[in-house]
Amino acid sequence: MVNGKRRHRSSVITDFAPAAGLGAQGPNIGMIPAIAIESVEVLRDGASAQYGADAIAGVINFRLRDDQDGGETRIQYGQFFDGEASARLETNVGVPLGEQGFANLSLDYSDNEGLSRGFQRPDAQALIDAGVRGVGSDSPFGDGFAQSWGRPESRNILLFVNSGVDISESMEAYFFGNYASNTGRFRFFYRPGDNPSTPESFEGHSAVKWLKGEGYEGSVLHTGFTPYLDGKQQDYSMVGGLKGQLPAGFTYDLSAAIGVNELEHHLHNAVSYNVLPTADDIGERSFYIGLFRQEEINLNADFTRQLSERLHLGFGGEWREESWTLGTGEPDSYENGGTNPSGMKGFLPEDSGTWSRDNVALYAELEHEASDRLLLQYAARYEDYSDFGDVLIGKGAARFAVTDGIFVRGSLSTGFHAPTPGQSNFQRTTTTFGCKDALDLAASRGTTFSANGECKFGDVPPTSDAASGAGGQPLQEEQSVNYTVGAGLANPALGVLTADVYRINVENRIYRVAAGGTLVSANLFATPRFFSNVLDVRSSGVDLVWSKPMRWSDRMRSTVTLAYNYNKFEVVGQDLVDGRMLINENEQAR
Repeated sequence: MVNGKRRHRSSVITDFAPAAGLGAQGPNIGMIPAIAIESVEVLRDGASAQYGADAIAGVINFRLRDDQDGGETRIQYGQFFDGEASARLETNVGVPLGEQGFANLSLDYSDNEGLSRGFQRPDAQALIDAGVRGVGSDSPFGDGFAQSWGRPESRNILLFVNSGVDISESMEAYFFGNYASNTGRFRFFYRPGDNPSTPESFEGHSAVKWLKGEGYEGSVLHTGFTPYLDGKQQDYSMVGGLKGQLPAGFTYDLSAAIGVNELEHHLHNAVSYNVLPTADDIGERSFYIGLFRQEEINLNADFTRQLSERLHLGFGGEWREESWTLGTGEPDSYENGGTNPSGMKGFLPEDSGTWSRDNVALYAELEHEASDRLLLQYAARYEDYSDFGDVLIGKGAARFAVTDGIFVRGSLSTGFHAPTPGQSNFQRTTTTFGCKDALDLAASRGTTFSANGECKFGDVPPTSDAASGAGGQPLQEEQSVNYTVGAGLANPALGVLTADVYRINVENRIYRVAAGGTLVSANLFATPRFFSNVLDVRSSGVDLVWSKPMRWSDRMRSTVTLAYNYNKFEVVGQDLVDGRMLINENEQAR
């Protein structure tokens, strides 16, 4: 959350993440300039009953700076011994808006050159040793390697504004928002050329062989080539609202928000089977691959009231609409084989589209000082989603002061995580050859199929024919139960020591699975991958925190803090998909 308002998701569904994060679609907090942040608030209890989906384990809230005067600038520069440089400029300035308002502006600009720490591939070195000139000269990083290893090249510009103005003694208007642009470049695997020392056979990459078969006679036949991908991510958000006091002791906060994240893919130095070469020219080598886009609109109304000296009520509602888009690449990136053998195939028209859903929510929270020593908290939330139904969740928490310096606390809550439109509809398929194993599997199931070894593979929606044939079903919400218990000791001489233990049980965890081959409408799918509510997982741990304020003089104070944190994550159960266990022990261990 930013300033207490939900942050929109990234458009990217993680594909190359550690096992526990595979397929996640969360907010990209890298789009927030660090210099714009005043503080970070962490609520570690399960908080779905207050904040809704995704708050199974709590909430992280970034509080933006609200200085109305002054400023700060930071400049950083660093260079590795081999020359790759990194530069960063951060600046923040506060300005008054009339007599009753402020605007706080932040900028973060960074430029990181590609970092190459690899070595020449043996097959590329063999070509160099055979006298082939120009191997590795197509590197966009200037490292001379046919294949680069290391940090990608990146450039970022992040802007954030936070503002507010008092309209009257009982009403404040506020606005905050951001714009961010992020570009990155990284290389694919090397596509080797033919070694001229063995003219009796042509041993280059399949794409190089294709070029030769189409009459191309240029240097790439021997040097080979390495495609590289440019990603351009744009992110922006706008949040505005009114808050203040109402008669009868009510407070209110009414807000509207829009957030968008978009990632475009551009492939360079590639070969498309849809672009025929001439004898001395390969032709077009740069292609637009497609895009991901996430868009969210949020409307919130939140109210509080002190019902009595010991009762405080909070309640409100939310309406949210979100859509996820997979945009088609240019025709040369996917037609007639497209660019897939040479880097990354463009997103197909039949895989592309926009998928949307909306949901409404109502919540209420009551804090009750049952006695001078006992504080109780109750919360409940009802949400209704247009794509999978409704849920009702709750939370109870208590804090008891044993003495003035010793307390115990605990909470019990239920929660949920709604599958995103992206997870439910992500698809990216490719046609390939050499699918003997998949053909054998189809035959073992009594299916005859003749397609000269041709088949499809890739990611498909869980409700698609390919997934359904392998046990796929519509995604449901993940459900959780969160337990916490803790104690604390506060003493002027010793400081404050707290110890908390937690456990979070999650059923129906969404995870990407890869099933065996299946025959669908005259198309053989070899290993279709799709998301499924397949796992039951458990997170548990302990937090120990000790802090001691120290006063050295009237003008100098400090606080010493020591913290210890231990966490354990376990897979405690797995559902069978089409009668098979698809998450193997290796993935569980990861």
